[in-house]
Amino acid sequence: MKPYRVAVFIVIIIVLAVAGWAIGRYHGKTQVATTAPAGTYVALGDSVAAGLGLKTYADASACDRTTEAYPNVVASKLGYSLTSYACSGASTSAGLIGSQTVNELSLASQQSQLFALAQPKLVSATIGVNDTGWTAVLTKCYTGTCGTPADTDAISAALTSMSINLNAFLSAVKVHYGATPPLVVLTGYHQIFPAVVPADCTTLATLDPAEVTWARQQQSRLNTAIQTVASGYSFAKFAPVDFTGHELCTSDPWVQDLQSAAPFHPNEQGQPAFAAAVEAAAQASGK
Repeated sequence: MKPYRVAVFIVIIIVLAVAGWAIGRYHGKTQVATTAPAGTYVALGDSVAAGLGLKTYADASACDRTTEAYPNVVASKLGYSLTSYACSGASTSAGLIGSQTVNELSLASQQSQLFALAQPKLVSATIGVNDTGWTAVLTKCYTGTCGTPADTDAISAALTSMSINLNAFLSAVKVHYGATPPLVVLTGYHQIFPAVVPADCTTLATLDPAEVTWARQQQSRLNTAIQTVASGYSFAKFAPVDFTGHELCTSDPWVQDLQSAAPFHPNEQGQPAFAAAVEAAAQASGK
């Protein structure tokens, strides 16, 4: 076990890191949208797309959506009306294509909520990291040793399952909308850790260089898996997100640190990078 493991472990468990545990600001109702006028943009995904940990809560749902989240930036830039079903803690199986339980509430799948609307012009989804059990992975890196062959095998199995679910979602989109489906942008995820950890970086002091490298490799594998699925559908585009030079312990981090409300999530400077990636994919497709 590593120095400071107990303190760091408590911090990570409290915020549940990238898995996006809902903070629990449910006030007795959820967001309901019944129509999607021309120019509507529907955002799907997990706590990254919801904007977990940022300042201003956007609705009274249990999903911890904030107005600083990138879908709001995209909608403003492109002039679209936004409906967001992104929800903290969502995975491809429990959230995207299946129902999700948040604060003891059962939410319909984001896919079914999307299909209940009139056809939107643009759909984005940031989803998949929770399939890998990333919170548990990071906790293990901080408090013990991560990057074992068993750890890598577990990530591989999770990515296989995630890819099957993403394919099921995109196949359902194709069937539901027929010959003219909307553009679906699947974003990648940001790198949390820098390639080289500065010597004075206390945030990553309990991680060995090999563990940092391994964690970065798993994040890259996740992005590759999402990109591979997107490449199989003419209406789907992969939007890579580049945080190079803005990871934890850099001079201008775009990632919330351990003292923030939602460690490892994009901060208010990082969310626009996701927005720019979605905007670029939409504009390249003429949307």
